[in-house]
Amino acid sequence: EINNIFIGENQPHTFYMMVSGPVSNQDASVMSMMKLYLMSAVVVILVVIVIVYIATLRLTTPIKEMAEAAKKIGTADFTPQVPEYDITEYNELGHAINEMAVSLANYDKMRTGFVANVSHELRTPMTSIGGFVDGIIDGTIPKSEEKTYLRKVSLEIKRLTRLVKSMLNLAKIESGTLKPDMKELSIIEPIADCLFSFESNIEEKELEILGLDVGRIKVYADNDLIHQVFYNLIENAIKFVNQGGYIKFDFDVQEDTTLVSITNSGEGLDEDELPMVFDRFYKTDHSQGEDASGVGLGLNIVKTIVKLHRGKIAVTSVKGEYTRFIIELRNRA
Repeated sequence: EINNIFIGENQPHTFYMMVSGPVSNQDASVMSMMKLYLMSAVVVILVVIVIVYIATLRLTTPIKEMAEAAKKIGTADFTPQVPEYDITEYNELGHAINEMAVSLANYDKMRTGFVANVSHELRTPMTSIGGFVDGIIDGTIPKSEEKTYLRKVSLEIKRLTRLVKSMLNLAKIESGTLKPDMKELSIIEPIADCLFSFESNIEEKELEILGLDVGRIKVYADNDLIHQVFYNLIENAIKFVNQGGYIKFDFDVQEDTTLVSITNSGEGLDEDELPMVFDRFYKTDHSQGEDASGVGLGLNIVKTIVKLHRGKIAVTSVKGEYTRFIIELRNRA
């Protein structure tokens, strides 16, 4: 409507304008708008699908990786390590799985080591007992010496009992649950008992035992565990001492500690072997031939027990002359 248009005598007149078009043009315009909306909706949906897919992958990939690592750990394969993630919660879960794998690996190693330790430590007394008993039965050992060898059998049985107890204790040592029965004792007594157990070996190699003509020397230790320490060290010394050589004991009593040295003559060790002699399963090149049945655990057990006593152990050697093990133990509570 158009108002107040002055025509002629300036009188106002009112006009009306009507605009119209064909219906087909209107339908085409609506269809164009609908197509535009549909295309926009399709594009938006596709973008959303891509974003959701990427986000889903980002969320599910770490879960799949951690699930795969957990499956491998369940089959006793403790090598998988879950990588770092950007998401804090996943990263914390990954660290927990990695720590679990390390703990289980250590436990498995401890279990395997315990079985190996038992096999190694029980072999010697059982062999000795069997040999002495067979000698008495078949008459190899004369009647006049039967009591002597029966006494050795008795000592070996006691040692066997002590070893079983000690091996159980070693499992507790490695798990951190063992508290040794510490008390004041004479260090000469376990050394003398161990030497008596190896009497036949000492006579066979014609060895000279030096340094035991001393008075009572006290240390503060667990009797059974310290007995095993000296048994393993003396066994090692007899194994590698030269024919007709010597095993020498030295004692240095200080204010709070006592140093005990066990030296055997013989081939000695190379300088590069010294840092490894206490490693589990390590065997020197020449020990491979001399002790093919051993598995290299004795010195590792010695170090473990000495460490439990808050003591120290070291080894020195001069090639072609001697090998010396030095133990430092407390002599008071």
